[in-house]
This record gives sequence, structure tokens and C-alpha cells, in this order.
Amino acid sequence: MEDGVVLLHGILRTPLSMVGFARFFKKWGFRVLNLGYPSRKHDLAVLVNGIHDPIQRFRETFSGKIHFVGYSMGGLLIRAYGHRYHPVGLGRIVLIGTPNGGSEVADYLQKYPVYKWVFGPAGQQLITDQRGFQHLFSPLKAEVGIIAGNKSMPPFGFIMAGRENDGTVSVANTHLVGEKDHLTLPYPHEGLLTSRSVREQTLSFLRNGYFAKS
Repeated sequence: MEDGVVLLHGILRTPLSMVGFARFFKKWGFRVLNLGYPSRKHDLAVLVNGIHDPIQRFRETFSGKIHFVGYSMGGLLIRAYGHRYHPVGLGRIVLIGTPNGGSEVADYLQKYPVYKWVFGPAGQQLITDQRGFQHLFSPLKAEVGIIAGNKSMPPFGFIMAGRENDGTVSVANTHLVGEKDHLTLPYPHEGLLTSRSVREQTLSFLRNGYFAKS
């Protein structure tokens, strides 16, 4: 029975950033939807509505489980989608570099007008104070695996000095209550997108429900 995987990129990115993941999962026999969305134009509540129809159409093309893999803010969108739509036949979920507890860098930058202009409404939902949008999330009814990076990179790694981080998100803030497994790898935030080991570990979780720790 064929399973499907929905891929969701991060803010300021496009499906091109997830092409490596798409090719990898197709090679391993999954149906793949590498889904784009206008990450700068809307907040998470509106973005969730926009991705529903293409996911529904994709779901009709196979009979197995539907898995989700999200990079950075794409993981928050998956969480919001699961809360609102409760997809039928939900499989496993992998969140990669996702600021589940918010990004300390977003806290630092949010006061600057240029940040608001570049990152848009959803950028304001990347902060650590989530009280204004916590209603968008609820515990996911699926096994969730989380991959974090701990190779801090300039220019913003200094903001999280003393805490493991990938230059954008601290490892501590990638954790999620109820997670099934968590893995930290030696990559910066951007490097998580291109690492073959991240793809292989994601495959391990989707297949087995755990990461292949050595």
C-alpha cells in the first residue's frame, strides 16, 4: 500500500528548497506533494486554509497513510493544519528546525520595521511569546519526530549564547510536548535543508516511528 508525504517549506522559501527531500522520498516509493504557499503574505490561520484543498486532492491519489514533513515555519503550519482539519489516515510527522517554542531571533528582530516588511504577518508568529496565537495549535494526533540543529552560525547565533542553537532556533525551543522522538544533528538552520543525513533520519521516523541513532 502506497503512502504519501506532504512537504512544507519555511518562511521566505518556495518548494524549490524542498526538491531534495521530494526526490529522496520518491526514490523510496512515496507519493510526494511538495506544496508551496505564500509565506510572506498571510498569517498561519489564513495559510492553513490555503493549503487544505491541494492536500485533499493529493490524498485522493493513494490509499495508504499521509505523512507530513515541515521545515522551520512549515512545521508550525503542519501543527495548525492538524488542529483545524484532522486529516484522515494521518501517518507520522517530522518537524525540522521548527520553532515550536518560538525563535529567539524573531524576538530580537520583531521590533524593526524591516523585519515586519520582509517576513510579513506569519513572521510575527515566530516569536517565543505565543499567547496571541496559541489557539491555532493543539496536540497532534500522530507520532511526531523532531530534528534540530546545533551548529550556531552568524549573524544571530550570539542571541542564544549559552544555549545549543542552529543560528535561528535554540534546540530547547524545537521540543514539543508529546513528541515521540527528538534528534539533534551538527548543522546550522539552513544546513538542515541540504543534509542527506537529515533526509535519511526523516525516512527512518516515517517508516519506523523513531530516528536511527548510532
